[in-house]
Amino acid sequence: MLIDTYGRKINYLRLSVTDRCNFRCFYCLSQKDFVLKRHDAILSYEQILKVAKIMSGLGVKYIKITGGEPLLRKGICEFVSKLTALPFKDVSLTTNGFYLEEKADGLKEAGLKRINISIDSLDKNGFVKITGFDGLSQVLRGIKKAKEAGFNPIKINAVALKGNKNQLSDFLDFASELSIQMRFIESMAADKSYFLSNQELIDMLGNRLTLMEESGLGPASYYCLDSNGIKVGFISPYSKKFCSSCNRLRLTADGYLKPCLFSDNKLNIKQLLDNGSTDKEIEDVIIEAVASKPKDHDFKVLTDNMNCIGG
Repeated sequence: MLIDTYGRKINYLRLSVTDRCNFRCFYCLSQKDFVLKRHDAILSYEQILKVAKIMSGLGVKYIKITGGEPLLRKGICEFVSKLTALPFKDVSLTTNGFYLEEKADGLKEAGLKRINISIDSLDKNGFVKITGFDGLSQVLRGIKKAKEAGFNPIKINAVALKGNKNQLSDFLDFASELSIQMRFIESMAADKSYFLSNQELIDMLGNRLTLMEESGLGPASYYCLDSNGIKVGFISPYSKKFCSSCNRLRLTADGYLKPCLFSDNKLNIKQLLDNGSTDKEIEDVIIEAVASKPKDHDFKVLTDNMNCIGG
C-alpha cells in the first residue's frame, strides 16, 4: 500500500491518455497557448498498461481515464477492455460527451461501468461561448445514449461560472429528469473574474438540498435534491480544500507522474519506460512521487495546460 508522509493512503490514479480535445473551454486552455505534444511524446497504450499493472501491485484500486478528450484517441475501447481486465476495484472515464453517441456501447462492452460527462451550459449560445464549439445537441444525445447503454452511475460535471449560474435550476431539472447525478466544480484557472464559489450555489438553492453523510470515492460533498434521491455534488478546491483526504496521483499524457495538481513537482515515467527500466525501478519512482506529495496545494498557476494533466 502507498502511504505518503502525512499518512494518506494513495489508491487512486487519474490517467490522461491524450492531450487532444475538440473543445477549447476558456477556463481550461486558450487557442493562443495551446500546443499539442508530438505523438512520440505521448505514452503508448502498452506503456500505460505497464504502469497501471505496477500501480495495481502497489495498492492502487481506482482508475479515472481522462484527457484532453479520451474518446478522441484511436483504439480507446480496446484499451479500456485491457485496463478493466486488471485487478482494479473501479475503472471510470470522464468525457465531454461529444463522441459518446458512437462510443457508449463499445465502452460498456469493454467493461466500463460508470462515466462522468462534462457540460457547462444547457443553452446553445452559452455552450458555444464556453467551449468554442457548437456541439450541445450531440453532447445531449451522448448523455442519453450513455443512459441507454446502462452506465451507472452517470455523473454530469459543470464548472461553476458566473456566466452559467442562472442555469442552476435547469441543470438540476435535467439531472432529475434523467435520474443521474449532478456535480458542480469550482474553476481552478488563474483568472478569477468568472469564479463562482460552490457555497454561493448552495445558498441559491436553499431548501432544495439536504446534506448527505455519504462522501463517495472523491472530494465531493453530496446533497439530496428535493428529497427525490437525486444526488448533487459540490467539489470545492478553493472554498473547501480537501487536501487532508486526497488519495490520488496523476499520470499525464506525456508520461509524467504528478503527486499534486498544483505542484510543479513531476517525475518522468516515460523516460524510464523508453529506456527499458525494470518494474522495480518504476516502482521506486512511484514511491518517490508519493513521498513528495505536499501536505496541501497553494493554488499556484498551473505550469501545464489541463488538457495534458487530466484535471
